[in-house]
Amino acid sequence: MRQWFRVLVAGVVVASTGCSGDGEPGPARPLEPFRSGSRLQVRWLSAEGGYRQPLEQVDLVTGQPCHWRRFTSEGALYCLPDAQVFFESPVGYFADSTCTRPVAYFREEQRPATTLRMQAGACEQGWRLRYLGQRVTGATFRRTSPEGPCVSEPLPSWAAYAYEVGEPVPAWTFVRGEARRAAHGAGVAVQVIEGEDGSSALLDIQDEARGTSCTFALASDSSVRCLPSGASVSDGAFGYYVDARCTERAAASACTPLRFTRDTTFGHCGMTTSIHEVGEVLGSVYEFASDGACHAIQSGTSEVPGFSYRLGAESPASSWVGATVEHGAARGQLTEGLLSVSPSLTLPWKPVDTQRGVECEFLLAGDTQLRCIPAASFLAVQHFADPACTQRLAIAYPDECLRQPFALERRADPGGAPRLLHHVYSLGERHLGSVYALEPGDTGVPRCQVTSRFLSTYFLLGPELAPSSLVSAEVVTE
Repeated sequence: MRQWFRVLVAGVVVASTGCSGDGEPGPARPLEPFRSGSRLQVRWLSAEGGYRQPLEQVDLVTGQPCHWRRFTSEGALYCLPDAQVFFESPVGYFADSTCTRPVAYFREEQRPATTLRMQAGACEQGWRLRYLGQRVTGATFRRTSPEGPCVSEPLPSWAAYAYEVGEPVPAWTFVRGEARRAAHGAGVAVQVIEGEDGSSALLDIQDEARGTSCTFALASDSSVRCLPSGASVSDGAFGYYVDARCTERAAASACTPLRFTRDTTFGHCGMTTSIHEVGEVLGSVYEFASDGACHAIQSGTSEVPGFSYRLGAESPASSWVGATVEHGAARGQLTEGLLSVSPSLTLPWKPVDTQRGVECEFLLAGDTQLRCIPAASFLAVQHFADPACTQRLAIAYPDECLRQPFALERRADPGGAPRLLHHVYSLGERHLGSVYALEPGDTGVPRCQVTSRFLSTYFLLGPELAPSSLVSAEVVTE
């Protein structure tokens, strides 16, 4: 489920130009980019006390979430559902002995409204959709090369459900939208998209000076800034190198030219993001192969499609539009967090749990309910303070970074569901003594033994916070 405030921000507040009765400027009035229409409804995360976050838009006709994408046939923006990608090819599985009726196959049964995103190649940008056709229950055929024979061959054993590729889905099946600039300040512009059904949603945030999309994140100077994002930005460049010894990292993109790379690292006090411009275009790049040696591969080949670059200079963090974190309206136990970009533009940020005085994020808690999990400077680990391995410890960043007195642990759902549950603990005293861990013994039975420290700062792990003490939320569509 897409949480819009993570991807862009959850809404916009524009300073009011009106005046109150005593002549003073009126309070900031919210610009609400999310609005339900006759067909597209907003799905909200609704918490106790009236706090809300928009999650996504839902198409009442298809019954599915949808996102704004460009339809190839027109180039216009439509709210389209997620779709399985189907590569158009003369090879693959077919429903007929002449290999002209392609087959799409799945592990699970598909909904009647399921659509396929047709692609002639991996870099096709626009969206072309086809319906799933009739179920295939009889014999299937396969062609393994464009000029090869069409032979009878069953589908892979895991493919429990198969369908013919159906008719094209016309654009008018979906809601069309028009983008417009809704607000701006300090060099940042906010774009919304207005659906023809009367709906509205946040579309993008633009760095006007550079002409690129941007999202707010903690920059390398530990300030919140609008850092570049989108197709022209690579999130790291791991795996490819400039030189034959694989020592200098390269930036690579499969389909679009790059302008910047985002590099998120663990800094002195946690995760920060630095931005590099791309340097010269490279004709070839290198990678470590399975034999452990550094090998050259050509840019533009099937192994590394698209574009490769030498990393350029780091853009100073101060060159990107910054924002200060402020507190907004109280909503029960939560207070709205705000990013003040300029006197005329304020963007919602993470909520604050006023009972604990820290920011929080809605995640699945230990009781499997959505709750606002407090930000934690500490991580609960399987290290112990005693030689019997009974008193667990939490590790943390250096002293000057300690802000949130909680430790977080993520555990697999004991019920078997493929999800992580979040457990939050209070902290006991600082632990300066030896650290222990359960290590395999000679007989295979774990033994409690002294181990090395991950970081220098350890605390005793205190009691777990009761999930019921954290603000809960439910998903509503309205």
